[in-house]
Amino acid sequence: MTQPTHPFQADPALLRRHVTALAGEPRSRRHAPQAMERAEEYVTDHLTEAGWDVHRDPFDVRWRWGSADGPGHRAMPLKIRLHRRVAGANLR
Repeated sequence: MTQPTHPFQADPALLRRHVTALAGEPRSRRHAPQAMERAEEYVTDHLTEAGWDVHRDPFDVRWRWGSADGPGHRAMPLKIRLHRRVAGANLR
């Protein structure tokens, strides 16, 4: 294993700003689409500024089995159900 030539030093203040920006409001494509767009733009802009190539992969699928996050901040037990439609995008 080789040591990185430029060790990364985390900036706690910058990390806090990122967490605050991304966790500061609910995001949902169905219930808060503008907030979801803002979060997606925030992540894309900051990764691009850091030198990453960011690609958006939209998807729109119907009748898929899966689980969804619940309201609030607590993790819910995995409850599988049939989703009529799931639409969104993955950033990579």
